Amino acid sequence: MNATRVVVAAPGPDEHGVVRYARRAAGDAGARFVPAPAGEAAPEAIAAAAPPGEVDVLHVHYSDQLFGRRCEQGPAVAGRLVERFDRPTVVTFHDVPGGSGDERDARRAAAYRIVAALADDVLVASEGERDHLRAAGVHHDVGVVPMSWEPLPLGGVAPRLAAVPVVGVLGFIFPSKGHLDVVEAVSRLDVPVEVWAIGRASDDHDELLDQLVDTAAWRGVPLRVTGFVGDNDLAALLRAVDVPVAAQRHGSASASLLTWIGAERRPVTRASSFALEVARRAPGALALYDPTHRWALTRALADALADPPSTVLTDRPDTLSPSRVGALLADRYARLTRLTA
Repeated sequence: MNATRVVVAAPGPDEHGVVRYARRAAGDAGARFVPAPAGEAAPEAIAAAAPPGEVDVLHVHYSDQLFGRRCEQGPAVAGRLVERFDRPTVVTFHDVPGGSGDERDARRAAAYRIVAALADDVLVASEGERDHLRAAGVHHDVGVVPMSWEPLPLGGVAPRLAAVPVVGVLGFIFPSKGHLDVVEAVSRLDVPVEVWAIGRASDDHDELLDQLVDTAAWRGVPLRVTGFVGDNDLAALLRAVDVPVAAQRHGSASASLLTWIGAERRPVTRASSFALEVARRAPGALALYDPTHRWALTRALADALADPPSTVLTDRPDTLSPSRVGALLADRYARLTRLTA
């Protein structure tokens, strides 16, 4: 157990990928995770549950989705939390603005700069996100601590509910997550295949669910949307699909990609900057396809359907194991307390 008393805060629902990851990473590093509602109520709820006088380090996992309904609200909420604790503070940034150049991206980048200025140590989960932070004007010495795979229970398979092979996409139905790309690619296959969207529509994006359902119907692709899946059922469901897919277009670190690996699956994966980084850290864990080639995803799905063993991992990579990543975090906490003593 880590001797440094650390409180980890990622306010929001347990089903959110950042919250889910922060909770288990805290346990792996010997820290205490404090649940709290997202948004304005978070600072007071966290401070009430974890008296600041009993804390050595505050670790905030920051995504603007968790700290306010608009990105401009996040810095004030995070600032109140840091002020409440008045302790050395680590901030791990998620969903880092990607430098698209549009107006919303600029507003998000400004918010992330303000939050970074509150921190004594700034972390991200990938080298690509570090580059994005620098492009956004964050000038800290940003550290990279990779996401670990989710230690899902092994063994057991959920009952099959489809008479044809299943391609599965994990995570919120969200812009750029890749659900539509998968439906389009499946429609070009020579054999009937069902698509499972494992998750629910992200908040404020119900129209994407409608679009996905309509597109699948128009293309003649059977579609099953599971809604939220609890921990007790997730592992078996992920092992029940024939081909796991991670087709998200964004380059941010993806908890869902690591969840596939935790379920001992080798997902067909869009070769984003983050996926390429995971592949370097864990060779052989992903089946990468080149998104610049129009038919690449369809070919990758066809290859995986023809070779079922290629979708299974015999061993989860130790380089991204929870114990390895937990030790990296514990070292950061201990170092921070030494530097600020």
